[in-house]
Amino acid sequence: MGYRSILIDRVRLHRLNAEHLGRLDLASSAKERWRGFHQALIRVKDLQGRITDKRYKNRILPEYQHSALEELVPVCRVGEVVPKHTVLHRVQKYTLLGDVISGEVNDPANAPFMLFGLHRDDMSETASHSLLIRVPAPIHAILLDATDRARQPFGPNWYAVFGAILAAIRHTHGRIPVLAVTDDPFVQNLLCSRLLHLHDGLHKKSTVPKWARLSDRRTGALLMDPEPFSDTGELDIQVASFAGRFVDILGRIRRLRTQALKLGDADTADALKEVRETLRRCARLPIGVDALSDFVHDETSRESWRDIMAMYSAGPALDRITRPSSVLTQVESTAVRELDKDVRAFIEGVRAVSPMAPLLAATLKKAFTKASVLAVVMADAMEAEHADIALSAHPEIGPDVRKRLVTGELRFVYPEQLRVQLQSKKHRIDSLVMVSLSSNVLLEALTLRDLPQHIVVLADGDQVQHLEDRSSRLGELGEMGEIAVRLGQLASACKREIVTRNGRYAPLSWDDPLRDDDEGGERTGPRLLDFTSDDDRTSPIIRLRTRQGFIIRARPKMGLVLFEREAPANPFSEKHAQDLVPGDEICVLNQEFMETARARLHFYVEAEQVRTYHEAIQAKLESIPGDSLTEKARSIAERMRKTERIAPELHRVLDWIRVDQYLKEDVSTVQPHAPKQLEDFLAFANAIGIREREARAFWKQSVLETRSRRLSGGLKLHKAYLHILVDPYAAEAATPSRRTDIQALRALAERYVDVIEEVSEEKPR
Repeated sequence: MGYRSILIDRVRLHRLNAEHLGRLDLASSAKERWRGFHQALIRVKDLQGRITDKRYKNRILPEYQHSALEELVPVCRVGEVVPKHTVLHRVQKYTLLGDVISGEVNDPANAPFMLFGLHRDDMSETASHSLLIRVPAPIHAILLDATDRARQPFGPNWYAVFGAILAAIRHTHGRIPVLAVTDDPFVQNLLCSRLLHLHDGLHKKSTVPKWARLSDRRTGALLMDPEPFSDTGELDIQVASFAGRFVDILGRIRRLRTQALKLGDADTADALKEVRETLRRCARLPIGVDALSDFVHDETSRESWRDIMAMYSAGPALDRITRPSSVLTQVESTAVRELDKDVRAFIEGVRAVSPMAPLLAATLKKAFTKASVLAVVMADAMEAEHADIALSAHPEIGPDVRKRLVTGELRFVYPEQLRVQLQSKKHRIDSLVMVSLSSNVLLEALTLRDLPQHIVVLADGDQVQHLEDRSSRLGELGEMGEIAVRLGQLASACKREIVTRNGRYAPLSWDDPLRDDDEGGERTGPRLLDFTSDDDRTSPIIRLRTRQGFIIRARPKMGLVLFEREAPANPFSEKHAQDLVPGDEICVLNQEFMETARARLHFYVEAEQVRTYHEAIQAKLESIPGDSLTEKARSIAERMRKTERIAPELHRVLDWIRVDQYLKEDVSTVQPHAPKQLEDFLAFANAIGIREREARAFWKQSVLETRSRRLSGGLKLHKAYLHILVDPYAAEAATPSRRTDIQALRALAERYVDVIEEVSEEKPR
């Protein structure tokens, strides 16, 4: 909850400031500014909560009968002479309170209290130093915002940026006490054991002090007293990797990005970061970029296909790096040209086969001889389903993959799905293969209960080195308890792989350029959020591009969550996509938000349409010939062949009719299992005895509208969470016992606020 949401009782605030006024020595001219400050705050006694804003028609709102915490101190951006927010600015703007006696109370040079803010655009070493010199002394404390949202703009360079800021403060104002706030336990460890101790002139600590462990716990947090789990003994963790030209290119990108930041060329540094993330996405694919392109084309519309596959193209970012106006290109022209050439050659090479493809195939081939039930964990839901289809057609392991998919001995999942399956205990898993997961996700997976004993981690050589570094440092912390054993096993496995590949072990140093401690803030899911459906093909599609690179596609009347920081009551409101303009702030309710919200709120969206469809399949299966599910699948495939459709593979039909299992699954994760194309779906429905009119209704209501959730973040989920954010009072009234959960969801949503940079329109086809 932000400090703008915390209200201060007006009676107590008036009494406190009246007492201070009585103690002041009015004969002293030095106390005049204090007098003005207290006189301003005692005006809260006149607050009645009546709103003057025309949208509220003079209504009385309880949140305006008291001032908010953020209004008690004026706020000014470092280097400016006019405050951004004055004392009691909110209640002055929206109530009948009127003008407050200002005097010097809002003057940055003379105010008794002032909160100076250093904007992220001013956080370069030279800019921050020149601005901090202009801040009037004394500064009494530093509040360091190290939350995920605040760190994202700096990518992996956040640690160096914060260190440079603190160094500039020490140089201009001395060693001032620092209060750091973060929502990531790993970042908390770095701040408490290293950065803040260095700021105080102390040596780094090997553990987080108890006083620093007061953060709100989140699912999978590593340092926040993890849930007790039954340890089945030592895990058998193995690590395998690929290196070669890919890792060499990553190293060169890292060095050039460090140089770009030193030169103040932020745009080129961002472009280099985009290239690195694109290379990682391409390198981890189970087959290649062309195979993924075919899969996405079959799954989505042409516009969605274009937007998703843009994430696997490095061309636009490379053009920004090599442009003549780039400072880095002018200084490192030869290195930039060589990098451009090698990256384009690498991208062209992975169109057919990625570096991960042969490693994954060899790992699965070996695992098939040992594991009875194997789960392969991909980075996100889209890549998990793509791996299912692509590896079924693999010339070498394809037959074994199809056979095991039919028997249920092999499944491709994504991290959230793995968590649900382990918690439900309905799905037995003997071995795990984790394919190029980010170190954050992989380390959190080690905190899950009931992990199988055999785990294989596949990654590139660069990831392995950073994974070894993070797991070994976290494993040394006493707070990790039993999880430290697992972290130590992972660190040892990574170290063995490094020695095997390089012939020696060399630990990372904090002097290494741009260490990927937060892995550049890369998101595991697609940055395309497609909230369109085929219900309305005549309306145009509004296409929004945000500052953080998200592409949102929605129909004109689709409601999105608008965020207004200065709104008189609720900062969240609904606004149609067609009415949004560049500069508007919206909450991007992406897949990451959905999963985090479900974990915190335990909120499940009604899934009756999917259940109805699966129940209809279950009822029709009784009339299909065959004593077993496999025999029934063969009968259905034969019937579909007679309709002149290409007969589907047996494991595909089994996936469509294994409805007894789907009806037992958690409604928050179950999806309709059906053919991908309408013609194939109608042939399948006809084969099991569902009439065409009923089949088309199922296709529209149960399949088409809900299956795209794995790619778009979920139209139904988006609408449900939008309702809670926009009308929280109705939600709290309907379920009073969940008031705390609803408030937690609203606080979470503020972390996903993004700014619209471009609005365009796609004409209907």
